[in-house]
Amino acid sequence: MKIFYHHQRLNIAIYPLIEKKLKQLILNHPDIRDIYKYLDQIQNLWAKYIKTKYSVFTDSGTSCIWIGLSVLGVKKNDEVILPVTAHPATVLSILGLSAKPVFIDINPDLSPNLKDLKRKISKKTKVIIISYMYGKSLNPYPILELAKQHNLKILEDACQAHGSEYQNKKLGSFGDIGCFSFNFRKTISTFGEGGAINFNSKKIKTEIHKRTLYKLDSQLIISTKRPTPYFSYNSLPFIEIKTKLAKKIEQNKLLSARIYGKYLSKIKQVKLIKDKPYEKTIWQNYLIYAKKRDKLARFLERNGIEGAEFQFEPVYTFKIFKPFIKKQCFPGAKYYHKHGLALPIFPLIKPAEIKYVIQKINQFYSNSK
Repeated sequence: MKIFYHHQRLNIAIYPLIEKKLKQLILNHPDIRDIYKYLDQIQNLWAKYIKTKYSVFTDSGTSCIWIGLSVLGVKKNDEVILPVTAHPATVLSILGLSAKPVFIDINPDLSPNLKDLKRKISKKTKVIIISYMYGKSLNPYPILELAKQHNLKILEDACQAHGSEYQNKKLGSFGDIGCFSFNFRKTISTFGEGGAINFNSKKIKTEIHKRTLYKLDSQLIISTKRPTPYFSYNSLPFIEIKTKLAKKIEQNKLLSARIYGKYLSKIKQVKLIKDKPYEKTIWQNYLIYAKKRDKLARFLERNGIEGAEFQFEPVYTFKIFKPFIKKQCFPGAKYYHKHGLALPIFPLIKPAEIKYVIQKINQFYSNSK
């Protein structure tokens, strides 16, 4: 059996719907200006799904974070606090604004270490980034309370957290701005790239439009230091159809996670990252902690489970970020990077495929000494 890490099975399943929608767009909207109306319609659909007032689409999740931080007032020499396990692109967005990333450690359940967070808030702190790694749900309220006490802004990096919730409220709707990615790896994706910024403030909407809109008429010419982050209009049908199918996609992933949890919990060399009360995680990839992680990953690769690996190198190993790390110690992050293993849980993955992955993990530890 061959199992891909990010299988395009859902795109294959909805291809006839995508084809039909694209034909309708071309035939019914020959004037490109009409496409803007369709863009507004799908942005509103996504805002309704996340349950925010507004949503603005961009070319990527990285652009969303860059724009979001800019809109929240991050300037040169300001400090932005974020987990040291964040995606490198998030850190680069901070550096792109000539601001300083301030890294904090995480707990085993992927939540930020609140003690470390409290210690690192300073007079220069402008924004706290809550990062939902692999889509893992967490309680954002202690962080929101800290931000309120210190008059700070909150940006939620929900790029991997489509559908995940806390207390029946979608992640990405708690802070001042929520950022999403529609990269092909994501639960709800285009066939390439894309992103969405979600928020509730009309003032923020105005500021985001200053950074995203291009010359539509003589009254709307905006210049930025960065190229205008266009969203590909060809990708809109993917977002429309998948957002309308979101509940079914969520149910499929929840079922898949339950199968993983039921059987992997019996393997003593594997540690699960379980939801606490009020948390609902829609995993982008199913993350576990595993002994002999590297050997296990290579064994799974040899047995047709492609890409069963840790996703990227720790931020503190990048030369560009080392000036911001110095002699700091991040034991939670180091454990995560040493033992974390991402397993496939793409939309429409079959129970038989999940059981095959589990069977191979069992086989590895049974034969391992």
